[in-house]
Amino acid sequence: NHSLDNLTNTLETLEKRENVLAKRIDQEIAQAKEANAKKNKTKALTHLKRKKAYEQQLNNLQSQKMNISTMQMKLEEGAMAETVLNAQRKGAQEIKHIFNKMTPEHVDD
Repeated sequence: NHSLDNLTNTLETLEKRENVLAKRIDQEIAQAKEANAKKNKTKALTHLKRKKAYEQQLNNLQSQKMNISTMQMKLEEGAMAETVLNAQRKGAQEIKHIFNKMTPEHVDD
């Protein structure tokens, strides 16, 4: 299904971005520690603020991933329901066909 493929690709893209943000958060923490060790409080605070911004982006990505995963499950569920419904229709048609062929002469008492 094209929609499922699209959602899967989107999830993969979000996961890659999530990894990039996680690395940037780690870098900002390391740079903040380094600046703090050098008694440069302003630079340390700048790195911590940037880290917080990255964390907010990361939280947003995680929410988006959850939404996409939910959509995937709903699409899969819908596809399965459609398959079951089609099978039931086909079965009903077959039963109707069988009963339409039956005449009183073919029914044993």
